[in-house]
Amino acid sequence: MDNNLNLAQQEKLKKAEINLSWMGSLLLSRSAVLSITASLAVALLVIFSLGEKLVPLSDKEFKILTTLLLLVIPISLFHYIIELNVAINKTVKSIEKILGSKILDTGNGWGRIKKEIIQTLVAHMPLFMVAIISIVIFYIIYAIWR
Repeated sequence: MDNNLNLAQQEKLKKAEINLSWMGSLLLSRSAVLSITASLAVALLVIFSLGEKLVPLSDKEFKILTTLLLLVIPISLFHYIIELNVAINKTVKSIEKILGSKILDTGNGWGRIKKEIIQTLVAHMPLFMVAIISIVIFYIIYAIWR
């Protein structure tokens, strides 16, 4: 704790830290629901594909349900990535405001540029992977309905 704060201020700061930690955990849990939803959609797709005896569906019903479940997957993943990026950006801005300075590398030269390129590629890799999966899913949906 900061020794320049009186006891009441230190207690308030500690309570704020606990609540911020709790809020962070809740946000992560809410985001986890999206990946669980995508996983459940895949499980339902497997069940639907096991045969007519298990789940008797007409061809049109099968196409509609399959399309809906396939669409859940990229929507959930894109939402998850967007939510994480927003949380990261807000956290960085908040920390920079508290510290009064930038926390990211502001050096000069080719080394900084290479580091930024690598960091950008690593940071955006999940988005690239979700985009590839989404393209495959949209192709499958197209193939189902043609």
